[in-house]
Amino acid sequence: MNKNGLSEYTNSVHRIGRTGTVIAILIMLGIPVTMCTYFDMWPKAADLLMFCGGLLALYVPTGIVESVTYTPILGSSIYMSLITGNVSNIKLPCALNALDIVKAEQNTDEGDAVCTIAIAVSSLITIAVVIVGVLMLVPLQPLLSSPTVQVATSYMLPALFGCMFIRLMVTNPAGGKITGKWKMMIAPF
Repeated sequence: MNKNGLSEYTNSVHRIGRTGTVIAILIMLGIPVTMCTYFDMWPKAADLLMFCGGLLALYVPTGIVESVTYTPILGSSIYMSLITGNVSNIKLPCALNALDIVKAEQNTDEGDAVCTIAIAVSSLITIAVVIVGVLMLVPLQPLLSSPTVQVATSYMLPALFGCMFIRLMVTNPAGGKITGKWKMMIAPF
């Protein structure tokens, strides 16, 4: 591919990415604004700042740092990653694993294409899982409200953090194997 074709592609990817980001922000902010306007339930500015202040103090710097640090790794797929969310737990490991499987280098045209495909597939699978969960919510209502399941759900958060802890202990951030590392189960357990 010649240099002009590559710059046209790069420019179009960034244009589409910026447009998609603006549309996503408008949708994410438009839904609460529409609901507050329709139901005439606008919160007071002081209450909003009090409740959102801690979250903004945490997520604004995190969002800025993620954008800056993950862009060299993910390339142009950073737009899709940041719009669909959960970059560090789902999208980044998926992209790194895909790069590892095809033996592609980060920050190259081939790596950019691999990361884009990996993150697109990851996003589609996430959407499919959410859709199946929503569709199965009503048929599974009797099971989900049973006392046994209620007790089991109290252990979900510790189990999730245990899995995340183990992932941090794995040497390969792209989702390496944990086989032979039985001592790692002691701390989460």
